[in-house]
Formats: sequence, C-alpha cells, structure tokens
Amino acid sequence: TIEKNDPGTPGIDLGTYISSWKCREIISPSKLDTIQFSYRQLSSRVSYTFVESSELYENMSIPLGQPDGLTEVRRVFFADDISNMFPGSAEITLKDILKKIPFQNINYPHVINYTVSQDYTRFIFPEYCEDPPVYTETDYVDNTYQLGEMQFVNGKRVQERLVPSVIKFNGNKLLFNYNTLYEYLSSIKIVDSSQQQVREIAFTQTCVGQKVSAERNSLTNYLDKIQIVGNPSETYKFDYSSMHAFSNFTIGCDFWGGLRGTTHDRTDNVDINVPFMQIETPHYLSNNYLDQMLLNYFIGGNYLLYMEMENNVQPQYALKGLLKRITYPTGGYTDFEFECNRIDGGWRTIPSGGARVASILNCQADGTVASRKYYVYGEDGTGIIRGLHAPFSESENVFLCRQNVLYIGDTPIDEYYDKTYLDYPTALKTVIYSNAIEDLYYGNGAPIYYQKVTEYEDAVGSKYGKKEYIYTSPEAYGFHLRSQILDTNLKSFQEDWRLGKIQAENTYKYENGEYKLIHSKEYKHKIFNSGIKIHNLQSYKRNIIYMTRYNGTLDSYIQAEISDPLTLSYIERYLPVGNGLVEHFPEEINSGDILLEKITETTYDGPRQLVTTTTYTYDQQAQLNTTTVHTSDGQVRTRTRRYPYYYGTAIPFIQRMITANNISAVIEEVEEDSITSKVVSGIISRYRVDNPGQVESVSLLGSGVPGYVSSTVNKNSFVMAPGYYEKMSCTYDEVDNPVQIIDNSGLSTVYLWGYNNQYPIAEIKNASYEAVKVLLADAVVISLRKSFDDDYICSKIDLLRQHPSMNKAHVTTFIHQPLVGVIQIVSPAGQSRSYHYDTLGRLCEIIDVDGLVVQKYQYNYGH
Repeated sequence: TIEKNDPGTPGIDLGTYISSWKCREIISPSKLDTIQFSYRQLSSRVSYTFVESSELYENMSIPLGQPDGLTEVRRVFFADDISNMFPGSAEITLKDILKKIPFQNINYPHVINYTVSQDYTRFIFPEYCEDPPVYTETDYVDNTYQLGEMQFVNGKRVQERLVPSVIKFNGNKLLFNYNTLYEYLSSIKIVDSSQQQVREIAFTQTCVGQKVSAERNSLTNYLDKIQIVGNPSETYKFDYSSMHAFSNFTIGCDFWGGLRGTTHDRTDNVDINVPFMQIETPHYLSNNYLDQMLLNYFIGGNYLLYMEMENNVQPQYALKGLLKRITYPTGGYTDFEFECNRIDGGWRTIPSGGARVASILNCQADGTVASRKYYVYGEDGTGIIRGLHAPFSESENVFLCRQNVLYIGDTPIDEYYDKTYLDYPTALKTVIYSNAIEDLYYGNGAPIYYQKVTEYEDAVGSKYGKKEYIYTSPEAYGFHLRSQILDTNLKSFQEDWRLGKIQAENTYKYENGEYKLIHSKEYKHKIFNSGIKIHNLQSYKRNIIYMTRYNGTLDSYIQAEISDPLTLSYIERYLPVGNGLVEHFPEEINSGDILLEKITETTYDGPRQLVTTTTYTYDQQAQLNTTTVHTSDGQVRTRTRRYPYYYGTAIPFIQRMITANNISAVIEEVEEDSITSKVVSGIISRYRVDNPGQVESVSLLGSGVPGYVSSTVNKNSFVMAPGYYEKMSCTYDEVDNPVQIIDNSGLSTVYLWGYNNQYPIAEIKNASYEAVKVLLADAVVISLRKSFDDDYICSKIDLLRQHPSMNKAHVTTFIHQPLVGVIQIVSPAGQSRSYHYDTLGRLCEIIDVDGLVVQKYQYNYGH
C-alpha cells in the first residue's frame, strides 16, 4: 500500500514539482502480520525558484476578421499536462493533444506533455516541418508587429518534508521525534507492545544559518553526537572541518552540490541558471515565386552562465562542511582528511568538483596512532580523472527545442531594406532550457571515475603494505551513453550501470624497503543480454502542413496552414512513408547486465604461486547456474543450481513460485567432483503451494553417487533424482511460523510461539504437534501466542515438562524481552540460565542457576 506525497498546488508559476511515494503498510502472506508506517509534515516548506526555460521568439498579432479565419497569435501553456507524472493516471493521448492545440493559431507554443503508460514514458511534443514560404511584393497586410524578445518561464521546486513519525509492528513502535525549532531528528524511541520503553537514541545537532522564508533559507544542520539515553558513556561525537551555512539554492555547485571557488550563495534565488545561446532568425523574401533569398539576423541572447561543473575550484571553498572526526565511547577516534578531485588541466592537474578521501587515521584515546590509511588516485598517482563528463561549453545541450514559426503577412520590401522592421514572415523560435537541477546530484553515479586507487596502510615508524584497486575502462562494455530524445535535450535513458567494474585487487607487504606482491585477484566480466528490448519511450512529432494559397481579395498568394480535417486526411494518404502528419520515434534499450565470469586468485609464497580459478555461468534469467573451482593441486569442483524457471510451470508449487516472483529461490543444488565424476552433495527444497516463500520439505543426496542426472518433471509431478532422501518436512501455523519439523529419522520437533507470534517460547523434541495441542488444549496454545506474561508462559510449558505422557520428550523453555533478546533459557533438565544486556542491546553476561557468571562479554572498537 503506497500513498502519493503531493507537494501541493503549483500556483501561478509553471511548476517543477517532485512527488514521491511513501510506504504505508507491509502485509505478510498470511494477512495477519503487518508493518505500518505513519508520517508527519514538518512546518518548513523549502522552495527553489529558478528559470526553467527561456523563450526567444518574435510575436506578432493579426487582427481578427482577416480572411481564412486567422485569429490573434498567442502562446499557450498546458501546465496541467506538464504536471501529469503519476503512474496509473489517465494517459494523455495524441488525440487529446491535437484537440487542445488551437489549429487556427499560427504561432504555436512548444508544449511537452509527460505521460506514463504501463511499459514506458511518452513525451509528446508538436514539431514544425520547414517548408520555406514564398512571398511576393503584393503580400502586404497592414499588421501590428512586435520586436523579438526574451521571455523567462519560471519554474519552482517545492520541497515539503514528509518524514517518518511512527513505525508499528506486532504491537511494537518506533517513535521518531523532531526538534521543533530547527526540525531535525532529535531522538528515536523503541517501545514494546506493553508500552514499555526499551531504548532511546538521542541525536544532538548544531544548526547554522538563518531562515527568513521558504525562499530565503540557509539553515544547515550538523550532527554533533549520538547518545544512548540512560548511559552517558555510550556517546559518539562528530566534528567537522567547518560548519558552513548552505543556502537552499547555491549557484556554482558541483555535481554533488559542493562548493567551488566561484560559488556564492543566494537567498533570493530567482532568475538564475539561464545559459548563453545565440539566436538567429531565418527570413525568406522573394520578388517572384521561384526566386528566394535567405538572411540570418542575430536577434538576442543571454549571458548569465550556468554550468554543472567547471575547473575553477578552490579547496578552501570546496572542502567546507566535511566530516573531520568521529570520537567513540572509549575515547578513541578516527580522523578523516579529504581533498578535491583533480582533472588534467593540460600541463598540470587542477582541482575539480567533489571531494575524495585522502587519509583515515585511527587513534587511541591518548592520541597514540593505531593505524593509518591514505589513498592515491589515478594510474600514475596524479589523481587525474578518467573523463566521463568533461565540463561542456556554455551552449551545449541547453536548448530544449527549435521550431519554425510562420507569420502570415509580410513587410514591404522597401521597408525591409530601410530596416524599419525587425519582424519578418518567418522566425526561428528557440526554447532555451536550463540544465536540469537534478543533474547536480547524479543519482546514477558520480561523474568522477578513477581506474586505479591505491590504499596504503602504516603506523608510527613502520609501513604495513598497500592494496591496489583497478577498475575497467568505460569502453570495456560499450561506450557510456546518455541518449537524448530527437531534437531535444531531454534524456531518454542513461547507462551509468556500465561503469566501475572491478578488474583487479593486488595486495602488497612492505619488506626490506620495498613493496612485495603477496596476493592478487583478477576479475573478468561479460555482458549478459537477455535478448529483450525494453520499450521505454515513445516520441511523437506533430508536423504542421502549410501551403501557398491564392487570396482572391488581395489577388496574391499567401502561406497558411491546412487545418481542415478532411483535407488533412487526403494529404496523409499521399505523404511519403515516415513523413505523415504524426511521426513516432520509439526508443528501446537492451535488457541485461554485466556479470562476473571468472576470478583468478593467486597467493605468492616466495617462488611458489598458489592459483585458484573460479568460473561462473548463468541461466537465461541471469541467475548463477554453475560455479567451478580449479585449485593448484588439480582438484575441480562444480556446484550447479536449478531455479523455478528451469522446471517450467507444470508443477503446482513451482508455478506458484513463478507467479509470486519467487524465481531466485534454489530448488536443487548439487556439487560434483569433476575428477571422479561423482556427486559430493545435493539438496532439494520444495516450497509450499499456499505460501511459495516458505520451505515445505528438504531432501538430501547421498554422497558418492556416480552418473548423477538432475531431477526432472513428469507431467505435473516433480521427480527427484535417484539417491535423494527426505531430510526434513515442515508444518506451519496460521501466521506462517514453523510448528513442527520432522527429520529423516522420524524425529519430530515441535515449536510453540508467544509474544504476539514473534518469538519461540518452547522447543519440544520427540513429540508431535497434535499431541502437544491435546495436552494443553487448542485455546491455551492460541493464548500463548498472544501472551507477554512470562509467568503464564513458564507455567504452561512446565505442564508439558511434568506431564507423564511427555516423559520421553525434551522440553526447552525460552523467555524473551521483546526487541532485546532471550533473557532466560530453561533446559530439558530444568537448569536455568539468564542472559543480561547493556543499554545498546549487546549481550554482556550469562548467569547460571546458582548466580555464577558462565560467560562475560566486553566490547571495544576495532579499526
């Protein structure tokens, strides 16, 4: 069950709103167990106002009542269509779009309609085919002209923080509390079903900056410490290089939203990030029908630059607000040092966007260095970026769409030469689109990519060694693609998933003044292509048809659109294939993955090399099929796995698994010695039909079976291979808890449940579930499931322990503290042990029946 988080009403701005889905409930297959989520709306409403696009165009008015039904030229925005982004909403069809476009208008708007269907997202936008109009000197109509102008179209991002409030499960609660002044998470309380507080974790934060309004907000929270309430010694502290107040929109951020040298914060964040674009208008003029001339005339531009990343980065700005130290409850601490990424600046490397870890220092409470790790980036240690997204020029990919706009009517030729007017019969309209604000964050991966990172480890006065991490080049599995919809800068898909595959790991030790290779791992991957193309996008172009008409009143030829549906239908028949009134461009992407194919692991022992090679194969669902291990001593072992799709859908329990999408559960797994051709082990798991996520029975294969043949399907039956025997079968209760397990020897083990079906309260070996229910009565078994009363639970289990008919059974009792752990176990012999925990929920002591400490645990923090 999911619920939309709708930020609210767009208002007068052409809004850019982000909506998210919040999980409300998770329901178990039995329908009896649920996890419920509640949310609260924080009072702050953060707004980002920015120039989403700019339209540079020449607008002109045509008086009403002109021949051929021409009306006033105007711009139209369909904001309701633009905001239609929710799955399941009514799809806006092309027919609907054509109805909304005012065909009698000549200067059409550029409209993008986002719709979502079941299998792909559709972008529908009108497009103009250019059929250069022809004019004569007599085409003059006395019209009112307006000069070309730049008009900004504001977008508005509204962020309303809908945050978790309560999570409920089995009567227990997680309560999230927030600071009312600065609205940060202040504590999490864990409350059990008896409303007793189990634990509280407090968060202390420092807030810097100020909030004037939703549009003028620079409040920035920094986490100071995390503390377990009731145990002051259990405190984690955090320190930072600086506590910088970031405004809610910062010009000049890098891909991660970090600062650069040219960064300046703006609390009045309007009319920003409009790129530069030079616009030229083509004008077609003629003195006769056949003779034309084309002139390009610059009519405007905008110079407020906005780029996603640039080279001008100064570390004193870029490294603000980063984590510097974590101090642990023991007093020990870890220090972090960061540095700017670097790229090739020609004759030297220069800082770039984003930060990378330079070193990690682990110290004892007295300042003694326990260990130190530091990192060197790049093939030659210079840290040069493997340039995937080099900074692009100001005008690259900034336009949304270019279209030709036709104006009926013309200026007199003599006025054209006198440059009395700058508006002409045709103009090129360009919608300048600011690079999306989302591109600052790159949810699919960072644009900085190193093919080699070396981790060095040392301590005071000594060097331990180093480890190299080597990654594949982006071209190893196809070029990095960021496909765009035709004639727009809208991304149809990205293939960042191709990047960053590990190629090798080399471990060295420092000995006699040099690093010696002691262990290496080499990785080989391959592209898995399912053969299925995903239809993720459908682009439509609406071609507007113009023709030259003879105007009898004016005794001249003029250009006008054919808007009569019947005439359009005739024209459609005779247009060339692929050039109809409506053209569609399907976008498809391959479905697949990059899978690990081989690992070669080498251990260096002086002159000796111990090599282990592991190879992997996969089925058509990209699931691991076989794993074959070759060792240096000549042994070869192959492990084969079979999944539901391998057996088809004829078997009821497998069909239910496939229907429930439980296709990655292993039905059969066999290990074979390839040298002797004998099976070493085998296991078959059969799943329940009514709940295909739970195992019903497990069968094992006897070792040393020669000539093994995998299990098969005979009509509607699952036929196990010879040599298998049933190891265990399992019975479940109404809430899907296991209540009886029978192994291959016939031994039955019964489990009773309590604490609202959360925890086992008894294990009874050598008894049947039916016999236990008879002795206790069904009503008692049901009441035990809901009970949190430890005395009641112990008394009922003791009845079983003491009953004459259970003299051959072995009964073990478990008492729990919900959300903490088991606090008492009574063995079949009646011996009791108690378990104690600290405030963090960690096991501290085990005490026997005589009060003696059997085991004691102390905790520290390893580096």
